[in-house]
Amino acid sequence: MPVFFLAGHTTSWTLFNIATVPGVQDRIAEELDSLGLLATPQRPTPRELQWEDLKALPYLTAATKEAMRMLPVVSVMGRVAGSDMMCGPYKIPKGTVVGTPLFAIHNTIHNWQEPEVFRPERWLDVPVETYVYDSTTNTSGGE
Repeated sequence: MPVFFLAGHTTSWTLFNIATVPGVQDRIAEELDSLGLLATPQRPTPRELQWEDLKALPYLTAATKEAMRMLPVVSVMGRVAGSDMMCGPYKIPKGTVVGTPLFAIHNTIHNWQEPEVFRPERWLDVPVETYVYDSTTNTSGGE
């Protein structure tokens, strides 16, 4: 059940930003309409979304990524060091639990200009494949 609640919260946050930030909803509607995916008076029954359509919806993808940046589903990600290692000047012994504060990283002025502003445009020049992880080959971005 916790995953369901997180997914609902994430969806709500995404839809809230799409609906309240000027221009975002209209731009997404234009994308959907251009692919025949939006109900209109001229097309009361839109066609069904296909997997391939996702690559043709860059602004919708950008809006979703921006919502995930501002309020990630998981605020801290923990991993266990598999070997002794150095992180900058710090020695991390094997077996140490290391926490990555995703919310803090995604909402700091050190990484983002105006991190408190919902701006999907910041993702438009980022290749979609950059953020696709293939667990079978342990690679991302087609590498």
